[in-house]
Amino acid sequence: ATGPAQVSLQTKKPVAKPKAVGFPNIPTQAPDRKPVVQRQVTDEEQCADCHPEEVEAFHKTGMGRSLYPTKGAKQIEKFEKTAATVVHEPTGFAYRAYIDSEGRWWQEESLAGTDYRKAVEAKYIIGSGNHTRSYLGHREGELVELPLTWYVQRGIWDMSPGYQGNNFRFARPIPPKCLFCHNNLTPIRSDAQAGYFEPLASGISCNRCHGDGKKHVEKRLKGEPFDNKDSQEILNPRDLTGERQTQLCGQCHLQGLARILEPGRRWDEYDPRTPLPDYMNIFVLMGDSGPDFGIASHGARLKKSKCAQEGGATCSHCHNPHKADKTASHRQACLTCHEKGTHCPKPDSKQGDCAKCHMNLGKTSDIPHVNFTDHFIRIPPFEKGPKKKPGTELVAAFSSKKSASRTEVALALAHYEAWRQGSDDNPKAHLKHARKRLEELIKSGVQDPRILMAHGRLQYAKKKSSKAIESLSRAAAELPEDYILLTDLALAQQQGGQLDEARDPLLKALKLRPNGRAAWVNLGSVLTEMNQNEQADAAYARADKINPHFALTAINRGRNASRRGRKAEARKWFRLATKRDPRAMLGYLHLALMETDDRRFSAARKAIRQALAVEKDFPAAYWLRGRIELEERDPKAAEQSFRKFLALKPNDLSAYLELSVVLAKTKRVRAAIALLQEAKAKIGNHPHLNRALRRLHNQPKIVEMPDMGFTIE
Repeated sequence: ATGPAQVSLQTKKPVAKPKAVGFPNIPTQAPDRKPVVQRQVTDEEQCADCHPEEVEAFHKTGMGRSLYPTKGAKQIEKFEKTAATVVHEPTGFAYRAYIDSEGRWWQEESLAGTDYRKAVEAKYIIGSGNHTRSYLGHREGELVELPLTWYVQRGIWDMSPGYQGNNFRFARPIPPKCLFCHNNLTPIRSDAQAGYFEPLASGISCNRCHGDGKKHVEKRLKGEPFDNKDSQEILNPRDLTGERQTQLCGQCHLQGLARILEPGRRWDEYDPRTPLPDYMNIFVLMGDSGPDFGIASHGARLKKSKCAQEGGATCSHCHNPHKADKTASHRQACLTCHEKGTHCPKPDSKQGDCAKCHMNLGKTSDIPHVNFTDHFIRIPPFEKGPKKKPGTELVAAFSSKKSASRTEVALALAHYEAWRQGSDDNPKAHLKHARKRLEELIKSGVQDPRILMAHGRLQYAKKKSSKAIESLSRAAAELPEDYILLTDLALAQQQGGQLDEARDPLLKALKLRPNGRAAWVNLGSVLTEMNQNEQADAAYARADKINPHFALTAINRGRNASRRGRKAEARKWFRLATKRDPRAMLGYLHLALMETDDRRFSAARKAIRQALAVEKDFPAAYWLRGRIELEERDPKAAEQSFRKFLALKPNDLSAYLELSVVLAKTKRVRAAIALLQEAKAKIGNHPHLNRALRRLHNQPKIVEMPDMGFTIE
């Protein structure tokens, strides 16, 4: 249930229950799987045998400190309780970072006025500490980003990037494409969105730019001479063209708006000898202002500069990747092209830093509390005033010789990703582009399962179940062991009423990943709709065993118990849901509904007060409170509740209908008619509206109006 129009005041009568048969074909543990991609053989210790200075210096760079365990990490954060506590204002949740007596790092979630507490251990630090340090933990076997980040320049804790608007709490996954830029390649588990064969590697190392040096090491151990022309032995980026050097750095330092792998490529395997466009497509957003100045926009911003366009400047002109940068090296890089004194008001200053005048130091578009160097080199003064709104055209950051069809596939997926992730301020435009391009590719007969998946998921979002099922089924035929795809297919089939069919992909998914809590919950939901309530509860029980803190499982178990007439059991589950998560509003609502059904209005009001104490603008609470006030013959109070409900849900049909009932009951029939006509103008023609208007016109002295009959679940 998602709102008042989706819940009934009357508990359904128990239905006949088939005998539970359980899930004997689903194992209790996941099958033993080996990584598809093995870790690269060479490591920094082997490199340090011959290159000790480079390796030691590299450890001090941001890349060398990109990810590492919290255990043994140097503390640069303030962990005093007041300094390390941040309240996420939109939700009211407070987050605190602390280190326990055993030296383990944690982040805790709490809510004022309740005894709710939940903590997740921070296992890894992500970020060098030059600008920020964020923290990773585990949730249900997947890697997640924790809510708090330490912002070094200001010396404060605040919500992690992306959390300011949306509070992901402890459920923001770190998918492979995110880990790709922040760490050495880590073998990926195929049964999860953010699952890896751990332990994770610690930081970026030599092989990300030089390739796997196994052959190089073997030759040196045999005493064979080094052939610097054999890039398969070891890659020296100095031997690459300027464009290829920029691509090599761009694997991490050019995020773009969307990154799309080439067919057959994986995020846990990358060889720097491969031209980047043959591995992935990076799309940047072009418009009047060009690519945004973000924390990882170096490559795109540099390409806007005349230094790159006319002078052929690459990253290595200014940066030595093996050691931390010095201002002197930057200045010397500029002087290789710009003679001493050219355009400089202080030509004799040996300490002059060209970047201070020609590269803006300012706030990035994506990371708060950080001042960063914009790599767009230009003559000041820099533009000021309101930011120009970029267009929606996506352009490949690096040119390639790919076929037009492969380019179209990548571009369609890029717009889809930009919409799905909300990557910029105009997601609807990207959605429009994605729909158009995906439809054209489907009609042209493209068989790429990624296109089929994206198309199917868009159709599901539009509630076009049949089209969603068709595309997702075709994709699943190509990728029969894709756990997430199977669960998505089941959701589409459930949306389309194909319950028998929806059960099958979920059972297949659970054979691949028996600890897939979401799949067990979805299976329970399907079985509930099939009136197989005993089996449904068995599925929910498996989900609870995997994660005994998840509120939705308890809510579903409560609804299941209610369907079977087990009211005491249902109340227990609904109360447990609100303890597991005080913002589990459906827990409060279902409790209040049950008490209202039993005409225990005082208990129902208590549940409503508890809900509103957590979220004062919970629309369904005002809807139900108004219903109770009508039952208690207090139309004045009911009118206030329904007007609040209407203010919160101005386009909700039931809000207008409920308020019209109150107006009719208090003999304000004309006002009720005017209200419903207003609803008709705003919402459009609807049978319920038309029927209510006919009753009011035909019975102008009406005082009582029957229930409108909203019983959709």
